[in-house]
Amino acid sequence: MKFKELPLLIKDSNKYFLYRYMSEDKLAFFLKERAIYLTRMDRFKDALEGATPYEISELAHFLSSIPESRNNNIPEDTWTYIKESSELAINEHKAVILARQKERYVSSWYLGLDESYAMWELYAQKGYLIRIPLNVFINSMKDSFKKMRSAFDSADYFVIGEVRYQGFEDMLLNERESLMKFSAFRKSLAFKHEDEYRVVLHTKKGGDSILTPIADKFLNNLRIFASPYFSDSEYERRREYMKVEYSRILQQSNLTKWIRFKDRKPI
Repeated sequence: MKFKELPLLIKDSNKYFLYRYMSEDKLAFFLKERAIYLTRMDRFKDALEGATPYEISELAHFLSSIPESRNNNIPEDTWTYIKESSELAINEHKAVILARQKERYVSSWYLGLDESYAMWELYAQKGYLIRIPLNVFINSMKDSFKKMRSAFDSADYFVIGEVRYQGFEDMLLNERESLMKFSAFRKSLAFKHEDEYRVVLHTKKGGDSILTPIADKFLNNLRIFASPYFSDSEYERRREYMKVEYSRILQQSNLTKWIRFKDRKPI
């Protein structure tokens, strides 16, 4: 297996953190297993995960070329041919993309300088986030790769890097921007709010998921934050549990005071 780190798009990387928003069950799994969970790509909601510019452009063309109702000026056999050939092309592209997705395993992280209100809302209103400095994460993934590579084939890839967001409707008009060796790092601008940094494993040897082991260096630089929507009593109960069960300190979200400010009543 080969390792690849994509060039960073951001400046001053030492100021950035990676954040992973998660449920209580997923946090418990992470702390007990001491491993990052990589999900097989076809299990994500985005149907165009891993698609190439050609596939995206072809799908955009064929999906928009099937009228909802028949044009009476077109002979019936011509209409049938247009509809069936378009459906065939769409299904062929879908099958190719799906096959590729089943050979990609992904762990997604939010890349930023601070927490994201939107990510709390979408993924962890009653959950947690774990935060780690970006540079520590990168070095830790290099160590994880060294532990894992002997279990995989020489043709497999372990890749880390930022996701590039592109406008899919005009993909072919931005040919230079579309050049990308690893298509797993391309997503539509519709997902830009995720500001994603990814770990991607290319392999045919996985099942539904793959675990990437992490070392003490990773865990020692990790910080865990509770949802800003927890009440004081909910937070204190979880803080005590985290201390007893995992010997970890649970911190309050930095957004807690600002969310509570809205409901603050005058004295």
